[in-house]
Amino acid sequence: MNEIVMPRVTGRLNHSLPANIITPIGQSISLDKGETITYNCTYTPKSASVDFGYIDSDSVFCCLSCTTGSINKSIKIEEPGQYTLAIRNNESYSVRVTGTVRY
Repeated sequence: MNEIVMPRVTGRLNHSLPANIITPIGQSISLDKGETITYNCTYTPKSASVDFGYIDSDSVFCCLSCTTGSINKSIKIEEPGQYTLAIRNNESYSVRVTGTVRY
């Protein structure tokens, strides 16, 4: 049997991220095992190192790293729980991120 997974929410991102910090995006959300978080974003400057992911209930940041100026990738949730979407700017200057996130 084929299982169709539909995102529950799609949100628009338009954030200026301060240097060297993890920025939470919105309130925590409840996700089940097997659900995904998909980031489809661009950022400037394109040469920046930015990590897209979530913070779990143990305050651990799990992420996908990006250094190309854009991302269109998903993270699969392994355990049910509360998660906070987050983006980390690894640079010493601010970075602007725009795009969408689906979960």
